[in-house]
Amino acid sequence: MKNVLDALEKYYPDAVKLLMTSRVEDFSVIDKYNFPIDFVSLYSVLDGEDENSSGVFGLYRLNSLEEAIDSIISEVARLDCSIGHSGFYIPIFQSPGRETHGYALVDNEWIFLEHGLGLECLPDKTLTDYLNSFIERVKSNEYLYDAKLKGLVHRSEL
Repeated sequence: MKNVLDALEKYYPDAVKLLMTSRVEDFSVIDKYNFPIDFVSLYSVLDGEDENSSGVFGLYRLNSLEEAIDSIISEVARLDCSIGHSGFYIPIFQSPGRETHGYALVDNEWIFLEHGLGLECLPDKTLTDYLNSFIERVKSNEYLYDAKLKGLVHRSEL
């Protein structure tokens, strides 16, 4: 997580101000679900974004741990990427259009997916991969900070 914060601080200091530091003191809820280590690492450092943020992560807003847990979708039956069946899905990032990126437990394995009309595979199979890809795009200057939206917008979306 430190590399994510360092890159954002260097390239988009206004965006970093939208991130909320972790307030999580009781990780028993995380332990209950046996989430992947990168999920635990993320929420041990950050706990969402400013309520007015449209999304630091390319117009995807980091949910607080409470929002993520409250939004768990249980018994998701079908995956559009044909890799198995999900026991449940936890949204970590949410777009203004209500699409989310998060983890699904698929055949006893955690897979990072997108949830819109259904669950779809992403090129990045883990949260760590997703954040590393994001940082590479940050370093390549692929985003602009939009003060009105309060978030980072990918240049291709302008």
